[in-house]
Amino acid sequence: MQAWWKPHIAGVGLAMALVLGACSSTPDDDLAVLESTSESVNSDEESSTSSSSTTSSSTTTSTTATSTTVEQPDAIPTAEDGEAFDEYIARRVEAFFEVSSQARFEPSADPLSDYPELAELSADSQLTAMTDAIKDWHAQGRADREPEEPAVGTTTDEEHRVSGVITNEGDLVTVFDCEVMDDDTINVETGAVEIAGVLTILSVMTLEKIEGDWKVTYSEVTQKIRGVDGCYLASEAEFPY
Repeated sequence: MQAWWKPHIAGVGLAMALVLGACSSTPDDDLAVLESTSESVNSDEESSTSSSSTTSSSTTTSTTATSTTVEQPDAIPTAEDGEAFDEYIARRVEAFFEVSSQARFEPSADPLSDYPELAELSADSQLTAMTDAIKDWHAQGRADREPEEPAVGTTTDEEHRVSGVITNEGDLVTVFDCEVMDDDTINVETGAVEIAGVLTILSVMTLEKIEGDWKVTYSEVTQKIRGVDGCYLASEAEFPY
């Protein structure tokens, strides 16, 4: 049986999703736009992303959603806790993507000050790539907003699927995340939509236990498909596809 986690697109980091957050509006160009952006970010190593909810405004457009809070249990589960451990790791991944989404909706020139949760949820090259991407997004005058309608086959609160822990090496675990990205990218000054479309993205993610909690330190896209497809539509038995 072929290993389903073997990358289909070598060297493409998840930060492309943070930088663009959606595919090009022309079918032949969408993956090329995303890949060219990811390669430039990937030169700094690996990267990061998501699509969730937050607040953004421009002279002509605004988007609203809830703020992010990183919930902490009384005691952090361990691998011996089985399903509770898997669920905790999944919540950390989801929170990581939620903060990434906030940063895309309101890019900042000082991400670590405006989004301190970034350092709570990620570390090492992943944190560096993410903060650099947010700064670049801010400098370009771009932001993301939720589309008027979620992508067909999804709901606004159901855009991520996180697998259970696939590998566990003590203070290092690996999971897979499946995301449907349907946000529009806008010009903040004019409100004009610059990039629109839908991608289903499967990523492998590594979390390390640092300073007592689990942080994302590596992510890599292993599959990208136009539209809502692939891992998102896979059955529980088939996931992560």
